[in-house]
Amino acid sequence: MSTTGWIVLIVIVVLIVLAAAMVAARRSSQTRRAEQAGQVRSEATERASVVDQQQAEADEISARSRAARAEADVKQAEAEQLEAAGNRQQETSAESRSEVDEQFRRADEIDPHRESGDETTASERPPQGTDPSGPTDVPGAPPPR
Repeated sequence: MSTTGWIVLIVIVVLIVLAAAMVAARRSSQTRRAEQAGQVRSEATERASVVDQQQAEADEISARSRAARAEADVKQAEAEQLEAAGNRQQETSAESRSEVDEQFRRADEIDPHRESGDETTASERPPQGTDPSGPTDVPGAPPPR
């Protein structure tokens, strides 16, 4: 074989060896990357379960928050109803008080024993059914005037 033949053969062998080395390096790199991808997937799977648990806890807290808000809204509505009822009762009471005061004023006007200018309001009068001179059922007490 001539020198040129040997050079061509050596170049071909070197090229084959280089190609084999490149294929081996590529396979090694792919194997390493596949292992790395598997490890990343494993870690992601572990984190996914933690994230799912955190999401479930967040959903539960959110549901409790909505329930508390609904309960607060019910209490607010109840408070508003009670306030309105109290206001209506105050108005009714004030109207009734005015009517009673007017009745006392009329009674004072027509009472022959009342001196003029000596008027009292319902709040100054004794409660109905009581005697201003005191109890009458005390044994030995003089009869009411």
